Amino acid sequence: MKRHGGGDYQVTDRYLLKNGKPWLPVSGELHYSRLRRELWDAELDKMKEGGIDIVSTYVFWIHHEEVEGEFTWEGNRNLGEFIDLCHEKGLEVALRIGPWAHGECRNGGHPDWLLKRCEGKVRCNAEPYMTYVKEYYERIVEHLQGRRLLSVQIENELVFDNAHLERLHNLAVECGFRPSYFTATAWGFEMQELYDKMLPTFGGYPEQPWNQSTGKSLPNPHFFFTGERSDSNIGNDLLPVKEVENDESVPYFTCELGPGVQVCKHRRPWITAADALSLAVDTLGDGCNLLGFYMYHGGDNPVGKLSTMQESTETGYPNDCPVLSYDFQAPIGGSGYLRESYYRLQSVFRFCQSFGEKLAEMVPVYPDRRPTDLLDMETLRCCVRSNGKEGFLFINNHHHGEKLPEHRDEQIQVKFVDKTVKVTIPCLLTDTTCILPLRMKLSENVCLEYALAQPLSVSGKGYWFEKKDGMEPLFCFEDGTEMVIQDTAVVGDVTIHVCEKPMPVKEVGENLTVEKTAENCWKVEQVPAQAGRIRLDYYGDTIEVYSKGVLVHDQYYYGECMDFYKEEGITELEIHIKPLEPEQDIYFECERKNGAGVERAEYIRGKECTRR
Repeated sequence: MKRHGGGDYQVTDRYLLKNGKPWLPVSGELHYSRLRRELWDAELDKMKEGGIDIVSTYVFWIHHEEVEGEFTWEGNRNLGEFIDLCHEKGLEVALRIGPWAHGECRNGGHPDWLLKRCEGKVRCNAEPYMTYVKEYYERIVEHLQGRRLLSVQIENELVFDNAHLERLHNLAVECGFRPSYFTATAWGFEMQELYDKMLPTFGGYPEQPWNQSTGKSLPNPHFFFTGERSDSNIGNDLLPVKEVENDESVPYFTCELGPGVQVCKHRRPWITAADALSLAVDTLGDGCNLLGFYMYHGGDNPVGKLSTMQESTETGYPNDCPVLSYDFQAPIGGSGYLRESYYRLQSVFRFCQSFGEKLAEMVPVYPDRRPTDLLDMETLRCCVRSNGKEGFLFINNHHHGEKLPEHRDEQIQVKFVDKTVKVTIPCLLTDTTCILPLRMKLSENVCLEYALAQPLSVSGKGYWFEKKDGMEPLFCFEDGTEMVIQDTAVVGDVTIHVCEKPMPVKEVGENLTVEKTAENCWKVEQVPAQAGRIRLDYYGDTIEVYSKGVLVHDQYYYGECMDFYKEEGITELEIHIKPLEPEQDIYFECERKNGAGVERAEYIRGKECTRR
């Protein structure tokens, strides 16, 4: 494989290099044009504190040139200022330039006028499409003014058309894009002939809201350790399904692991923190050396001059999405709300920051006894990443929508080149997912044979570990010493700290008075004028919230409350809820509750993210 990159960042056939050292970063998706400009600073701080190294973002063409010839970079569309702010905070930027992006955006990001001009002949090398794309790329490069980019993704979910993908790449270079490396999404896609120009990236989601059925999905391979990179189920509402074999000549990078999913009209999965955590640990255990999450931070669709900006069946796409809400059940919701998944993933990301340099060089090794198929919910799911002398044991006992059994007195033997390590796990609870150290050298004098606690971080000769539910934090050392550490212990010349898993801060809001004004309509008359968040506990089919006749937020009900950002000056709200009828054919993962109602309304002032 051609060695990509230059300067501080390079790419080998297995991992990234940062300043000449192996680097295993975490990328989180945040769409600048879906988040108010005044919130960028605080929300990027939350991402940084959560353990994100790279901010990934789409450039949606329709957000910048909805009307032909009227190009704007103002307000929350100012990509250059967004990149500058990322760099100020030590965050790299992965730019996804399209021209077709998808992202549940209207026309996949193509402006309406473009479709008319090209008479539907888009996403191909036909004219006048390519001429318009060239002008679009030139506009982006002109705006960027040479700003540093870690990577640039060409198009999105483009399959079976290497010629067009290559032409877009060459055009991007011709127009002046100069990232460390280029990428392309590769699920269901054989793009080996393009590896000298762009790297494949992969993904996987805990559920399929785009699935056109309203029944339960089949068991998901992403909750197993399989070693498979490609997932043909992503976007199978728009793409043909084709399985592609792994190619070990390029590193395993992801750009779309889903710690949440979009909620669509016909299908409403509810993604949990355990789903997000197990997806991350499974992918990392399978050898991934760049964890990319979509979405890590939710947002709101802008409203255009000519139309709304959401994906819909009205525009010829398979799914109806909310007009405004692009919350995506992300670890950081569209309003800045920190879900439990933020804290669960933070533990994995901190681990990558402290131990990723070593982990990047380790390869996955799978046990002799593995699940027989995707219906096997009994066999323990585990694997090891190792360099032959030391490693990490990855265990996942969670599966979205399924209840896996507890495991008692599991015996796991791991053969290294010079020794076999025997790990005994007295109790592995349902929904427990963890990473355990094997033969971790803490100092010249102290070697940890294994521990029933997850490594978090290291500073000098201080090591931090996290307790896992149901596991007594037993530390077994190479010299035969065993000890349970509940808090802090000095072992030789190192100090070991064991902490509880972090929990979301309980938010206390100001209760608001809700008055029912008509059938399926409610009003909140006294809302504090300051900017803040509104949280509504409700039930029904769809909810729309207005201020003086203007839609300020909406959502399809899926079991979770509505939480949205209220800008300064709004002092009253009108709530319209379409009731859920018994005969409606909708896939729910929450308890189905017919009718409509508002149970509670709160105003919540903004809060800073808490440090560990």
